[in-house]
Amino acid sequence: MDNITAPISWLDLQWYALDHNKRICLFKSNGGGIPCQLEGIDMDPVYDFFENLTEMADNELIVNPELEWIAKLKTVDEKNNYLKNFLFFAKRGLVCYDRTYTSRPIDPRYHLVVKPSKVLDLHNIPNSILNKIIQNPQGFNIINNESIDISKIVWNM
Repeated sequence: MDNITAPISWLDLQWYALDHNKRICLFKSNGGGIPCQLEGIDMDPVYDFFENLTEMADNELIVNPELEWIAKLKTVDEKNNYLKNFLFFAKRGLVCYDRTYTSRPIDPRYHLVVKPSKVLDLHNIPNSILNKIIQNPQGFNIINNESIDISKIVWNM
């Protein structure tokens, strides 16, 4: 896992990447490591940019049907609380992932939480933001609900 930073157990960092279809994906680290390419990069402007976007009209959100099992959500309230932040960003066109095994700080696996039917158009995003979103030339796929092991992906900035 040479391409992932050491875990920071008290931080839930948000970072962003493009998948193989050029969709912007939001990842929440839940105290785990992040791709080394992001070390030292101020992600606050990226977070602020996406947070200030307006919701896309008629954007159907598709929640991972296995989410309750994966995230161990036992009640409707737990699920609603868990989804709140992810739904906020998915309504703005981002595909959202969360780190799966939070009790294992060095585990690099993430699972799909929610994906929108409409995604952001990259042409509407300033270069200053795009330059802070890491890209994967080999792509990773969000068509199915499988987990992503970020340690096995070669990232570029």
